[in-house]
Amino acid sequence: MHPHRGFSKTSILVTVLALVFTSIAAIHVRRAHAESNPAATSLTDSELVVQFRHVEVASVSDALEQITHKRMYMSHRMQPIFTAKFAGYARTVQLKKDEGNDDPEALTGMLEAIDQGSTDSVYVMVVEDGEDIAGMGGLMGTAMAARGYAGAVIDGGVRDVAYLRKVAFPVFATGIVPSTSVHHYRFAGAQIPVVCVATDAPNSGRLGIVAVDTLASGAIAADLMGRFLGERAGSVAITVFDMAITEHAEKYSAFETTLQSFYPHLRLLKPIEDHDVDKEAYRKCRKLFEEHPDLAGLYVTTEASIPVLRAACDAKVLERLTIITTDLFPDLVPYIQSGAVVATIYQRPRAQGQMALRMLHEFLAEGGRRSHQVALAPHLVMRGNLDFFLNRQWQESAGKNGHSAKESREKIQDLA
Repeated sequence: MHPHRGFSKTSILVTVLALVFTSIAAIHVRRAHAESNPAATSLTDSELVVQFRHVEVASVSDALEQITHKRMYMSHRMQPIFTAKFAGYARTVQLKKDEGNDDPEALTGMLEAIDQGSTDSVYVMVVEDGEDIAGMGGLMGTAMAARGYAGAVIDGGVRDVAYLRKVAFPVFATGIVPSTSVHHYRFAGAQIPVVCVATDAPNSGRLGIVAVDTLASGAIAADLMGRFLGERAGSVAITVFDMAITEHAEKYSAFETTLQSFYPHLRLLKPIEDHDVDKEAYRKCRKLFEEHPDLAGLYVTTEASIPVLRAACDAKVLERLTIITTDLFPDLVPYIQSGAVVATIYQRPRAQGQMALRMLHEFLAEGGRRSHQVALAPHLVMRGNLDFFLNRQWQESAGKNGHSAKESREKIQDLA
């Protein structure tokens, strides 16, 4: 039997990779925060993977779509060879076409990638133009099962299905085919490097991090809150996505430290985790307003500010609260213009994206170093400088989308 039997042609969807990488990034971020914050609930990676296995796939899909506003699930073409559900760490492999090659080492990297995995790994393949060739077979399945792999995801065919079912190794693929990638493909890479944008996964082996300085953001918001409230006593609340996320944990920490240092008469409540879900943010804030009639201020660290503002309006407390939000988008503009939102911390998403792409280019094309850490200064948007930021946003949009200056000005006037 050929030593590479079962190494076959595949093509994995970007959405599949996004789902796997998002889950693993969440694991690493949660662990990193637990390590840096002893007060947080401490879970090992293995314990968190076990918890993922008890969550319905549809729930994970819905949560990812709410967070990213993108489709982060596999195509309906991906089918299991038997009913199965698994979770684990992605062990990714990329293959490129090399038709007719006689190199005995052409696919060696695939074997090495399997050897580098272990318990709870998930084998994920990215193959150029792979439709009618098996992505794996019995030998690969046996090797993965022996190393404790949780399963495999192949956007392409799978073979030796009777044997894989017999050994109960779960595989998602697009169909059952007998073909092979030997002499047709060449190993092109594994565990492709990534750059974190906006929030960090410090122990995940990422190339670097590009984000607005979260400690500065939290400190600025707290200082503004204290200055606006003056000598007024009362409680102050803060909403975050999840305290297991480095970005939000740091914002809360800086906000708390600044309040305690300069405005001790203000009492900071426990953080409200809304997971950037509109209904959850609205419901939890309505409860907050009912339980804390002395609430004087609110800092929203996520983009879920509109449901928070609607909850405050419905509870008839909007006019008496000092509210600071995050980022700048059309629905938020009227609240800033009316004074309902006294300020918003703008996180400069365009600059973050540009710097992340430069970082990747430097690494891939110029052989740059790893572990870049770029912390951008946040911008403070208030009623007085709102038009300046709106103008700049639409100028950038005009340049990107080909709009005329007149069209951009009309859009600014519509917002205003």
